[in-house]
Amino acid sequence: MDTDAFIKRFKEILQDNNITASAIADELEIQRSSISHLLSGRNKPSLDFILKLLSKYPEINMYWLLNGTGAKHKADKTTFKEKSVEHIPIKKVEVENDKLLAVETLSNKNKKIKHIVIFYEDATFESYTPN
Repeated sequence: MDTDAFIKRFKEILQDNNITASAIADELEIQRSSISHLLSGRNKPSLDFILKLLSKYPEINMYWLLNGTGAKHKADKTTFKEKSVEHIPIKKVEVENDKLLAVETLSNKNKKIKHIVIFYEDATFESYTPN
């Protein structure tokens, strides 16, 4: 990693977010002198610093930050249209042994369910494909 180029990209993040070096140090809960030493080129960025920075600014592309490749911001990887399903009546759902066995078609009879993914609060999920 080219430290001088990293420092330029870090300064760009500070400028884009209109934040000072001391404010970012406080937000990342690191010593202000660490930021000062980094910006002056005295010290190289630590892994802990990089991880905290990426955690604070998750939209920043890690590859751009570390070596200048790719776009500055992560691309939106949403490739599907979200559709509100609150207004769609579900006719029948059969559940047995915590497994979804069958789902009748929804209000639009021309469409069949292809795949169902259930996301749980503990960040796990289950995936089902009805027959």
